[in-house]
Amino acid sequence: AEARKDALAHYGAALWNVRRDRLLSAAKQLEAAAKRDPASAAPKRELAKLYAQLGRDPEAIRCARAALEADSDDYDTALLLAKLLLGAGELADAVDAAKVAT
Repeated sequence: AEARKDALAHYGAALWNVRRDRLLSAAKQLEAAAKRDPASAAPKRELAKLYAQLGRDPEAIRCARAALEADSDDYDTALLLAKLLLGAGELADAVDAAKVAT
């Protein structure tokens, strides 16, 4: 319970930092939130978006896949994953992710 509360605090602070364009601080806070609450999809989802924004595509792909494992109905993350995989040249995996998104 204490780890979950700590993860929520890190997650909230990270969202605040994203809105203020403090992306590196937000990334560290989201990483901490994902580490403290590994079952939650929200920090992984936001971390995938943030990594994609920072140009860290391999990390974004890894986080998007982890977020989809936690929440298989997340079509936004599936679409992001499809775009990232298409950019990485992994066409078969990109098509699978696009199918999940649709």
